[in-house]
Amino acid sequence: MLKLADIRRSYSVGEVAAEVLRGVDLEVGEGDLLSIMGPSGSGKTTLMNIIGLLDRPDSGACILNGRDVQGLRDDELSALRNRHIGFVFQSFHLLPQLTALENVCLPLVYRGAPRSRMSKLAGEILERVGMADKTGNRPDQLSGGRSSAWPSPGRSSGIRRWCWPTSPPARWTPTPPARSWRCLGG
Repeated sequence: MLKLADIRRSYSVGEVAAEVLRGVDLEVGEGDLLSIMGPSGSGKTTLMNIIGLLDRPDSGACILNGRDVQGLRDDELSALRNRHIGFVFQSFHLLPQLTALENVCLPLVYRGAPRSRMSKLAGEILERVGMADKTGNRPDQLSGGRSSAWPSPGRSSGIRRWCWPTSPPARWTPTPPARSWRCLGG
């Protein structure tokens, strides 16, 4: 699914070049869970940005689903991110002017899915994670004192990826780990 070979990335800070990634090799298969850990400044964010196709390495190979992504244009990388890569950001990155339902639908808009299916599918997913009563709430109204180990804004943000996997279905779910969700065909 994802293969990195000899990935290198440096940043210039004034006249000094800081080598952040030095020959990273990584292979992640379908269904694998990956944790990237290390001290501050060790290159975790840089590596995640390369894995997520948000940044390009200085050298090395990045292969996603058998396709070398190094020479792709920005619009091609955006299309791959929309179909194959999901992010759950620390600060959730929900659009404040949109409801929970609309935020969950957002990847479908970019994918060009029929509007007639979007609300129904997003509503079903919000129901699965116990947020059916929050479909009309905006992000600042989501936590609302509900006791949960996983705050509602995080649920909405994570749902955006979990609900719209391409074929084969993603295995990234809040609970239980053995369950996979599939809302759309590939």
